[in-house]
Amino acid sequence: MKKVVAAVLLSGVAVSCVFAASGNSVAAKEDKNVSVLVDDFEGKTSRNYLGGERGAWSLDPDDMKALADATVVTMKNGPENSTKSLKITYSVDSEKLAMNGVWIKLNNFDASPYDVLEFDLKGDEAKGFTETFKIEIKKFKDAGKLTGTKTVSNVTGSWQRVRIPLTYFNGIFDKSQQSVWKNPLSSLKNLDELVVVFHKRAVTKKTGVIYLDNIRFVKTGVKYPSVFDRPAVPTKDKAYIVLENTAFKREFLIPNDGEAPVRKAVGITDPVEIEEFMKAHKNYALLLSSGTLEYRLHINDSGKLGFAGHDDYMKFLVNRLGGFPSKTIVHKKFPGKDRDFLMEIAKDTWRFFDHIVDKEHGMPLDTIILGKDKPLGEGGSVGDYTNVTNIGVYLCCVVAAYDLGFITREDAVSRLTTTLNALQKIEYSESGFVYNYYDTTWGCRTEYFVSLVDCGWLAAGLYVVKNAFGPEVGSMCKQILDRGNFNFFYDPVERQMWHGYYENMDDYVNYHYGIFYAEPRLTSFIAIARGDVEEAHWFGMTRTFPRDYTWTTQPPKGRVEKKYKDISYWGGWYEYKNYKYVPSWGGSMFEALMPTLLIDEKKYAPHSLGLNDAMHVKAAIDYTLNELKYPVWGMSPSSNPDGGYLEYGVKPLGTMGYGYGAITPHASFLALEFAPQEAITNIRKMATGWDVYGEYGFYDAFEPKEGKVAYKYLALDQGMILMALDNYLNKGALRKYFESDPIFAKAKHLLSSEKFFSIRR
Repeated sequence: MKKVVAAVLLSGVAVSCVFAASGNSVAAKEDKNVSVLVDDFEGKTSRNYLGGERGAWSLDPDDMKALADATVVTMKNGPENSTKSLKITYSVDSEKLAMNGVWIKLNNFDASPYDVLEFDLKGDEAKGFTETFKIEIKKFKDAGKLTGTKTVSNVTGSWQRVRIPLTYFNGIFDKSQQSVWKNPLSSLKNLDELVVVFHKRAVTKKTGVIYLDNIRFVKTGVKYPSVFDRPAVPTKDKAYIVLENTAFKREFLIPNDGEAPVRKAVGITDPVEIEEFMKAHKNYALLLSSGTLEYRLHINDSGKLGFAGHDDYMKFLVNRLGGFPSKTIVHKKFPGKDRDFLMEIAKDTWRFFDHIVDKEHGMPLDTIILGKDKPLGEGGSVGDYTNVTNIGVYLCCVVAAYDLGFITREDAVSRLTTTLNALQKIEYSESGFVYNYYDTTWGCRTEYFVSLVDCGWLAAGLYVVKNAFGPEVGSMCKQILDRGNFNFFYDPVERQMWHGYYENMDDYVNYHYGIFYAEPRLTSFIAIARGDVEEAHWFGMTRTFPRDYTWTTQPPKGRVEKKYKDISYWGGWYEYKNYKYVPSWGGSMFEALMPTLLIDEKKYAPHSLGLNDAMHVKAAIDYTLNELKYPVWGMSPSSNPDGGYLEYGVKPLGTMGYGYGAITPHASFLALEFAPQEAITNIRKMATGWDVYGEYGFYDAFEPKEGKVAYKYLALDQGMILMALDNYLNKGALRKYFESDPIFAKAKHLLSSEKFFSIRR
């Protein structure tokens, strides 16, 4: 899923202590090509060999039952013949939520030449100790304040050496930055500090003492798994799909001294032998023709048989689809009646899902980009990959197309069956969940990552189909839904969901979905409703952060501790002008309103989520039109008209707040339920004021002041538009399918369990 909600509360999976420490003291005399010693605590000052200080910290310094202390002490028989070590005394034995530990400054250290963090460790057998704790590396020089985290386990009363590959601190690798993809090691520069963390719900003993010594960064030369690894994909080029099709006539094109190439029939039948022949005749091309279709193949720069250029490859991909636009800009005369106007847009938007789906696998393509002058002209491209959220949204859109009368029930069942068959055949992770991205041509996974929110939206789509077309495909949906348990993503320490899991590393992402008012709340609702995770998770997500968190867009109002049954949580809200609201992360319509496509929050959460939805819409309109002086409104993560993809939002509505920029039409459609007249007026203005409308409806984004348009269609954003229209035109049809599932009744009480703007405890 392209949309990203930043996470806030951190943890990790376990790294065990690996072997007993021994050897001679090296202090600061190490070969920096091999290792750099941060501290062996033998010095006369509190500064380490990088010039950094150290100290203890606590989540609540006023809680005398939840403090930590760090003191250098003299020891006998220390590791590497050391005479001093760092003694860390901790207590998290408090009635309140308790966290504390020790920080060690790294002073913008460049760890890119190294691949392992190493330290010696033992617990105090007399005082007792926890067998597990967290270690963090922080990189606060970056705007995002990145943190990588790992859990250390199997602590004993004897000295042991811990080695943690730096790639496992995956939170410091910011994959949203293109520069990091080009040079992942750049993420290991400017490291700010090392932090030891004791958490009340994570330790095995709530008071105790541990000792640290000989902290260093080491170069081992081992290539450890990383978040940038990719699984093997089919070695054959996709050109083989055409080459192996016996319906195509095969001819060699032999160069002829600048004149038209000579055509010669291919006397070889085996595709592998044809490729070997062409490798021996690299100046040859291969023409494959069948009726009106023609493709040219050649030996490419990688020494493989492939399509002889971008145009041939794009033509191949388009011919796997149900259709493709014939022109980029469409000037339409829209109906005057609002219902007819919206129905016209719905028809055009459905055409995207009617066409831009791989016919073999029933998977919607993530993105198509059209050239300004002609669809597959300069700048035009087709991406034959998809994200599993796209598949879940596509399932909902097939149901919507049936609701709206665009296709018959038989047609809908046929399309759904093709997709569900593919979902049963594709490769799953060992967790029972699908991977995040798949190649739509091969039907194979393209990464190791398993994403919580994307698995959640696929599940949501399956629940909709299960209830809309139960007699025909309900059992197939249930089989897929039963494969995974969302407890796999749940961190009971933080009572939050991990962003996801890297199967190649056997490691969770270092971040959680910590913000409550964001699009993953639908996944959280599903997980609780299924009985996969505890109800405490609903209240473990953050409404607002404490007042002393100075990085937020504003301090909260009314932040008091509240209770649901025996579960404590913190409330609070933000204010902009006369609007009260619980913030999202970035202040975008997507975060706020995508869950409302399947849950009627106005009905079931009138004093919390439903009221908040309305406030976000009204405040977003006000801010965009009156503060930014934009002619239209609607900010949400979307394509950037200058290229790429960016997160846009209304900054005051976010905890961190995205910046302003392009307008994306899907935001107005999400707002239909909460400000119908304002949304329809805005949609009409967009449709007639800029060249933002094509054969599949609205393009993804545009810059209204300069008139720049991103001539892209994204499956996710098209899906949100069509789903919103089906709900608006058919009295919440998709929501009713989802809410009719038996799981909904098991968790709907949570929706009405709180009043956002009450300070009653």
